[in-house]
Amino acid sequence: MQAICLIQGKQYTVSKGDQLLVDRLPQEVGDKVTFETVLSIVEKDSIKLGAPYVNKAKLEVEVEAHTKGKKIEVFKRLKRKDSKKKQGHRQHLTQLRVTGISK
Repeated sequence: MQAICLIQGKQYTVSKGDQLLVDRLPQEVGDKVTFETVLSIVEKDSIKLGAPYVNKAKLEVEVEAHTKGKKIEVFKRLKRKDSKKKQGHRQHLTQLRVTGISK
């Protein structure tokens, strides 16, 4: 069974046992979280679509870790000015494991 769910404004396709990285959540490591924003559920031979969400469908996940993403470097240079600026950024992420999808 697969589901398409909405977590913090982004859509993810998940199935039971998957790991996914999402923007940082306020929960602690080991906490269980339930999302009720399931957009569709796909089983072997049937598809259930929501309008906008599937009624009584839930996605259950467990918080595994809080990490940082890959470093992004921003380099700016002005033409004919001998001026340059270098910045870096790492996005804060939360690693989740899908423990169940209920319909």
